[in-house]
Amino acid sequence: MARGGIFRFRCPVKCGQAPWQQTAWEGQITTCPSCETIAARVDEPKPANFSSPHLSRALGVSPDQIPEAKQMFPHHEFAPDGRMVFRNAQEFDRAKKDLGFEHTT
Repeated sequence: MARGGIFRFRCPVKCGQAPWQQTAWEGQITTCPSCETIAARVDEPKPANFSSPHLSRALGVSPDQIPEAKQMFPHHEFAPDGRMVFRNAQEFDRAKKDLGFEHTT
């Protein structure tokens, strides 16, 4: 099973982009935000534990669908704009499982 976490990346073509960190899956292909070259991972992942609530950029619903989403997923929290809220990596992993996301390498 692939692990997720916060990885550090760098651009292999030295386009001027400073190294960056982002949440990713082990083996996930990530591109440089400046030149879109496939980025190189430079270290092992840090556990994706959140020091404050994390609002998902990818998982959410339309604000008018929040009541229905809360009925379908009672273990999950939604922000007023419909984005899912995660307080730790376990909540994030549970959401992926509940939503049927599966990662393969």
